[in-house]
Amino acid sequence: MAKPDIDRLAALKAKKDQLAARIAKLEATEKAAARKRELRQKIVVGGAIVELMAKDPATAKLLRELLKAAVTRPGDQEAIADLLAK
Repeated sequence: MAKPDIDRLAALKAKKDQLAARIAKLEATEKAAARKRELRQKIVVGGAIVELMAKDPATAKLLRELLKAAVTRPGDQEAIADLLAK
């Protein structure tokens, strides 16, 4: 292989590495944005549910039953214990 081919190959490999790094950075950014969106959705939905529970006893009863069935991890159960006790 001639010297120019070796130089060209090295340049292409360097460019490939740069592109791979840019792709990884963009993927990480998108993943972080998706997690942020999901967290915001959970906060908004949770807030709406708590508000509904405070305003309507029938809805509160139904939601307590649903939460008791759906929330199974002990730490999570402890976190919402006051909502379930009312």
